Amino acid sequence: MPPSDPPPDGPSETTPVASLFAFLSREVLSAVIALAGVYLSAKVIKRVMDPNSDERERLRQHREQVLERLYRTGVPRDALRCLGPSEETLLHDLVFPEDINSDFDAVGGLQGTKETLKELIVYPLLYPEVYAAGRGGAASSLLTPPKGILLFGPPGTGKTMLAKALAKESGANFLALSPSSLLSKWLGDTEQLARAVFSLARRVQPTIIFIDEIDGLFRERTSQEHEAHKNLKAEFMQLWDGLTTDDRFNQVVVLGATNRPYDVDPAILRRMPRPFEVSLPAVEERVEILRKVLHDVDVERPFDLQTVANVTAGYSGSDLKELCRAAMMHPVRESLRATAKSVGTGMVRRKAPPLRPLTLDDVLLARREVTRTQEQSADYQERVARESSGDASAASMDMTVKFLQMLATKTS
Repeated sequence: MPPSDPPPDGPSETTPVASLFAFLSREVLSAVIALAGVYLSAKVIKRVMDPNSDERERLRQHREQVLERLYRTGVPRDALRCLGPSEETLLHDLVFPEDINSDFDAVGGLQGTKETLKELIVYPLLYPEVYAAGRGGAASSLLTPPKGILLFGPPGTGKTMLAKALAKESGANFLALSPSSLLSKWLGDTEQLARAVFSLARRVQPTIIFIDEIDGLFRERTSQEHEAHKNLKAEFMQLWDGLTTDDRFNQVVVLGATNRPYDVDPAILRRMPRPFEVSLPAVEERVEILRKVLHDVDVERPFDLQTVANVTAGYSGSDLKELCRAAMMHPVRESLRATAKSVGTGMVRRKAPPLRPLTLDDVLLARREVTRTQEQSADYQERVARESSGDASAASMDMTVKFLQMLATKTS
């Protein structure tokens, strides 16, 4: 019997099904790679052509979160239908009362001002049945909150804290406006944003529209003022009056704060019928402020707050906080020096020693070490003026000498 032929060394012959499967696999893989390339190319082109696309997407997500929170707080869905582009832009300036960490207890002093603000703003929103005591059971317009309130006084006295405390205590939404929120480079956008402020505030009322440093946005009008600023003020005041709005059902209050009330336009001041001066704290108020600032600080016992208040006449609440911050650096400095000394002698320490309690001497020493910014600024201005005056006098003297020398030369 002849021997059988050996099997061929080359690959076996493929079936038509296997060939078709391999062809389809190659085509699918090529299509996936092509689609991935197109997708990545589109993203690169979009990023190059529109570099703000990611920021807009982030703002869109934030807007959706704000709307969802408004729904949960009881704002009707119908009230938030068909929001305009300007209203959607202003949603990012809306602050919810639960996100505010300041209340009236955190504001030292100003007891009379705080109680009056509660009666005007907080209580009408919390106890509407008490303020609905008009004739025939209808609400009287005399018991509604005023349309505008102005807080004025020196810097650092707690005007912004009072505004946040009002929103926190009353449960009102807080719409914090700034020049960047209202001014636009496009013609007509500024007026639309001003109109959107009040339309959005009425949709989500009760609302407090807060304008910090209101003198910067609504300064007194002049003939040299830019047309856009004039139109903004005119539009804002017309909407503020609310010709078609019933004051009895209006729960929108405009709250302004400034340390230059004399620079605010008189027409704006007229629409803020209740001004409150937030002045520098007296001795008793400074004691209360110090107690609130140092409530979570380990201090020596007894710690004489009255002595600190007596030597800090003219200090604002902000100045007192910075004074205590500077005083706290003394225990910190001692702890760090002790740690550096122990490490330098070869001792290994895992952590610095605990801080010692704050003492009265630390505060008094900090008062001598740290000067208030306003005092330093005034001293610097006086020194510069004095030096400039001296330079001018020297220059005038030099000119006089030169003139006399020229006159003597001509005479000779």
